[in-house]
Amino acid sequence: MPRIYEVIARSYHFALGGEKDLTNAVKWYRKAAELGVGSAQDYMGLFYSGGHAGLKQSCAEALYWYDRAIKNGYEYSYGNKAWMLATCPDKSLRNGREALQIMNSILKENYKKTAGNLDTLAAAYAEIGDFKNAVEVQETALHKLQGQKNTPRYRKFEERLSLYKNSKTWYGWSYAYPEEFDQ
Repeated sequence: MPRIYEVIARSYHFALGGEKDLTNAVKWYRKAAELGVGSAQDYMGLFYSGGHAGLKQSCAEALYWYDRAIKNGYEYSYGNKAWMLATCPDKSLRNGREALQIMNSILKENYKKTAGNLDTLAAAYAEIGDFKNAVEVQETALHKLQGQKNTPRYRKFEERLSLYKNSKTWYGWSYAYPEEFDQ
């Protein structure tokens, strides 16, 4: 039964057969998440990390939902958790070393070396002050986005690279918008 709640949430989230309605999407994701659906828990983390659909942005809430998703076997939440640990504006919730450990574990498998995962790894390196590796990894991430040079995503990767080259970290809320969550 809990999976049907996620199906309803996705129909609102991605306007499948109707209008997009993120408020209703969150309502149904929450029902599925509270019943242990890992992917719905991950979506709750993403909505909290970006402050979407009327939710207050909260690293603590996002991390709570990512941890629940991980406990339920939803492996994609590891990368989202690592991003939050490396970039959360609340210093008390950041943990660059844990983010680095998570990403190094994920990236042992070559097919997982996506631009997004490399971007997260670079942010983790920057958070612990290893800007040399942050720059190197971010340049590799940008190379993987060559076909997307004129996109907002590419520009955000470039912005972070510029910061890392100047020995600065990037802190902020999730830059993903609900329509990008599955990309």
